[in-house]
Amino acid sequence: MGGHILKIQSLVANFGIALVGLCAFSYSVLKKGIRGINAYLILIGALYSVFMILSLFYNGNADYLDLLWIWAYMGIAILTYEFEISKRTYWNVAYFIIALICIYMVKGGTAASLLSMGSQNNISAYVIFFVIMGYLSIMKEKRAIKYYSSFLTLAICLWTGSRAGIISASLLLVGTFLYNFLAIKGQKIKSLAKWCVLICFAVWAVTHFLGKYLLGLTAKLNRYGSGSIRTEIWREYIQGIEENIGNFFLGANTSNGTYRWLSFYNGNTHNSFLMLHAKFGLLALGLLIFLIFLVVHKAIKEKNYIIIIILLTASARMFYDWIAFPGLYDVLFWYMYLYILSRQDYEDRRLEQLNE
Repeated sequence: MGGHILKIQSLVANFGIALVGLCAFSYSVLKKGIRGINAYLILIGALYSVFMILSLFYNGNADYLDLLWIWAYMGIAILTYEFEISKRTYWNVAYFIIALICIYMVKGGTAASLLSMGSQNNISAYVIFFVIMGYLSIMKEKRAIKYYSSFLTLAICLWTGSRAGIISASLLLVGTFLYNFLAIKGQKIKSLAKWCVLICFAVWAVTHFLGKYLLGLTAKLNRYGSGSIRTEIWREYIQGIEENIGNFFLGANTSNGTYRWLSFYNGNTHNSFLMLHAKFGLLALGLLIFLIFLVVHKAIKEKNYIIIIILLTASARMFYDWIAFPGLYDVLFWYMYLYILSRQDYEDRRLEQLNE
């Protein structure tokens, strides 16, 4: 996001992110040793790399440099999960970004002019990501979550007019309330009272500060209805994978001029899950679905409902834009792989101690 706001060229910004991620991966290996990194995680990274190479040979959607993103985002996830970074750090970053945008809003700035490149929809994607990272930082504690971040996230999404952002932020807000109300003992009355107060304040604040943006959003909905050019793009890609078995298993070529809207948007399906299929193939998509099943199963078993809120919010936002595979939201899914493998790590260490 800093690359967007500070008008840094996309190539430089992407190189910086990749460098940070690869340094994080290298640091994790040096600090923990190669044996300290879960072997299953490395295997999953290798599988995704193989899937991408096979898809690249078939349809040319990916690039060899895309392989770096797999390990770069894995490195960031390992660093954040394994080294117990303070939860205050995550929340400080999230609130810093929210504060910058809110100051910009109060000064009369427009969402369209906030970013030097990319769509204003990216604003909601960034804000939701960093708030979600804050949620991940307290996931192990299973404590009550304050509502401020989710309310402010929804306000920013309303300001941007991003329908995908509004849907995702609403899921985050409602999920937070249900978690505090149902999952945290002794919080029902307190949570309900806070919810009512914040709802009343939010209604006043939205009508007072965001009235003109709501009018713009209403006009946008009246103009486009529930339809979107995204649905045409998705329809084209689905038609493409139905053409032959190769496209079905390895992904359809999205930028060869065969498909009108896919070609117009340079092969961007505006859906992270379809981009996963396009760049990695069906096996990678199947592996991701299996991951989601394992995450939900483990979260329910451990009553760790925060991660389910995160999964629903992130998936909803990813459904409407290419922000993962590869993209920033990859960090969340590598984090979830680590969450699944954490028990195996514990059991392996326990067996080593017993054998000593």
